[in-house]
Amino acid sequence: MSSERRTFRPFDVDERLERALEGTVLRFGDLTCKAGQAVTVDDGTFALGTVSLAWAAADGFSAFKSDLSAGAESMGIDSRQVALAVTARSSGLKLHELVFEQSFADLGDLDPSVVIEGAAGVSRRAVFLAETHGAFVDAYIVLTQDLEPSLRRVGMRPSRAGTWLARASFRVRTTAERELFRPHPLDAENRRRLGLGAETLTFVEFDGDDLLERFDEGGVLTYWVDEELLGMLDAQRASPQAQYLQRRLVVDLISAIVHALAGSLDDEHGEDRHRSYDELKDSIVGRVVRYVSSAAKTDRDEVLKLCRERPEVAVAMAEDAVGLRGAVLKSMVLQ
Repeated sequence: MSSERRTFRPFDVDERLERALEGTVLRFGDLTCKAGQAVTVDDGTFALGTVSLAWAAADGFSAFKSDLSAGAESMGIDSRQVALAVTARSSGLKLHELVFEQSFADLGDLDPSVVIEGAAGVSRRAVFLAETHGAFVDAYIVLTQDLEPSLRRVGMRPSRAGTWLARASFRVRTTAERELFRPHPLDAENRRRLGLGAETLTFVEFDGDDLLERFDEGGVLTYWVDEELLGMLDAQRASPQAQYLQRRLVVDLISAIVHALAGSLDDEHGEDRHRSYDELKDSIVGRVVRYVSSAAKTDRDEVLKLCRERPEVAVAMAEDAVGLRGAVLKSMVLQ
């Protein structure tokens, strides 16, 4: 039996449309990503790299456009009623933007590759600025108008504007997103090694002496989370309770880092009080500052100052950044 996963729709779609986006490729700077896959971008280039979509291989672009036109015609859909559309979203920041749309009526003017971010002279969208969250890019073939009643075949034909006929998704991860909040399972052996009790849920083990050293040059910390809880979170990750706990774990880790920083700034390390964000951006503290400031739209040096001098305020900002209040209220609603 085949293990291929397919999306089944409650209506028929011409095969030429259904498969049209399978060859679409996302380009992020010099990196490429096929439909249904992910690419990891270095933090330093995430807010700078040009993002584009190549609809098809160079020698297949004419066939791509022909398939779109023929597929729509076979379904009785006028070219003015359907379009190619691209959205960019960040689930962590609750952002979802339409970044490109072109009607099938204008396929003659469609470029083989379209820039959806990073065009010269155009301000960068917020979804492509938050290095600690990454982004999703989705390409669609979508109805832009309701079909006339005379064209409907109940249960077999899409008819509502906004219905997608084909979709290709691309995941853009960042190194900060991948590394900063990755927990390690706290099992019995590590509990014994760390001297932790059976009911301890999380523990931040600081492996290095300097929170301000480059994060990629060795172990700075390890975030231990009860292995049974991690298994339950993975199995129930879409539930309101799991969504809340995931955010709570992020805040607890940030809190540990911020308070460790504030506690280390004694007379012996007084010079650290005056180091700027640019000097610390590659450290674990720099990544926390980026995460909080991107969501709060606050100057990074101001957030760094709060981490040093008012850690409780920085932690409160982290709660806001992850949307903790909304998540906990949803988790309390009886199902």
